[in-house]
Amino acid sequence: MSDKKRSKEAQLLNDKYLEAARVEEIARHFQDKSGADTATWTDAKTQSQVIKHPFAACQLRDVFDGEFIRNVKKELLSLDFVERSNDLYWFYQSDDLKKIERPFLQRFRETVYSSEVRETIEKISGLELNDTVDLAGQRYPPHGYLLCHDDKLEGRRIAFIMYLVEEDWTEADGGELSLFGHDEKTRLPLEIEGAVRPKFNSLAFFEVTPTSYHQVSEILGNRERVSITGWFHGKAKNFARPEKPTRPLPNPLALDKFVRPEYLKNPKGIRAVFEEQGVAQLTDFLRPEVYAQLEAAVQQTTWKTVGTPNVGRWQQAEAEDAIFSTMTSVYASHEWITFLEAITSIPGRFLAANIQRYNHGTYSLLHDHCQEPNGLDVVLSIPSTKSWQDVWGGELVYVAGEDTLASFEPQPNTLMFAIRPEGSFRFMKYVNAKAEKEGFVLISAIYEDAGDEEDGEGAE
Repeated sequence: MSDKKRSKEAQLLNDKYLEAARVEEIARHFQDKSGADTATWTDAKTQSQVIKHPFAACQLRDVFDGEFIRNVKKELLSLDFVERSNDLYWFYQSDDLKKIERPFLQRFRETVYSSEVRETIEKISGLELNDTVDLAGQRYPPHGYLLCHDDKLEGRRIAFIMYLVEEDWTEADGGELSLFGHDEKTRLPLEIEGAVRPKFNSLAFFEVTPTSYHQVSEILGNRERVSITGWFHGKAKNFARPEKPTRPLPNPLALDKFVRPEYLKNPKGIRAVFEEQGVAQLTDFLRPEVYAQLEAAVQQTTWKTVGTPNVGRWQQAEAEDAIFSTMTSVYASHEWITFLEAITSIPGRFLAANIQRYNHGTYSLLHDHCQEPNGLDVVLSIPSTKSWQDVWGGELVYVAGEDTLASFEPQPNTLMFAIRPEGSFRFMKYVNAKAEKEGFVLISAIYEDAGDEEDGEGAE
């Protein structure tokens, strides 16, 4: 298509992506559902690619005039960005770009909104789109990330990323768009099976479906990953959803053999703190010889990574050490539950215990499909270092709606307990590469409030 035949808004597009034959060739590979060819296809003339597995994703190279897109980036970086941080992500985001009136950003927006761009994306994807487009700028700082998710919201049909990274950005800088395979029966994500690596002035996009699980991997270098991202909308498609699974929590004495005696002698003092704050931490909680056994067991145990990317990744012991089994037995014992009631005033009923190891790349998310039961949480932390750094991540965070109720970093031989009522949740903040080889183990348990059940007997 020549410049005379296209709209003013599309003048800055690379001519090659308006050539019918090239668009048809890209579309043929993008829409190939046969599964016979899973190799990534590369267009020899433009070096654009279609990643076919685990789901189709396209990356168009050199989409805009180079000087123009450099000015777009310059204007974008002059805007105010707001930090966005929760269980799923950490990055900085601009306001909606449809509100921004800067000359180059406005031209960029008009081009993305143009009929030529929409029709090209429609032809490649085989989807019918409308004229609703979302646009915002993102800056991922060093160690920023966006963990596994599926983007599925009403009306979103195509997710896209316009990469504005440095022109010499390499794989070592991180920040790739990782694509996850999924289990055919449960439709839950499995492992990373494909990737799109950021390239300056390239546009990546894919169809939004319940199984288009993806993430922005951690930024490993010392430069920001800058991009403009958004969605093309279309008529909502109904997808069958699998039944909600539950997060697997494995079920699984004299207390003075384990707990330092000063804590057993003063339950009222501990209870006063807990009743005022709803949380409490007890340092140097276990007897030194017991804690030393736990530290040794952490080092001697072989750990395996478990979980699903959209719920969380952590490690569990391949074979449980005897001292670990002993600790979970303590958590379930009558003596321990009596002690908990003395320091919290909550008559607890043991539900489950869990032993998890966290290190670089591990996390847990808030997720509708895998919610823990509400109740009293008890968590003993065993970090590999005496001085865990907050910049490494690894905080256990309690939230209710938009409010952060409490957060805890791993501290040696420290028992944390917190009440988690209905409407509140917890997650583990992503442990980033700054932690290097450091990590920590949590031995935790959940107790329901047996008093609530008794109070409600006979009620309709």
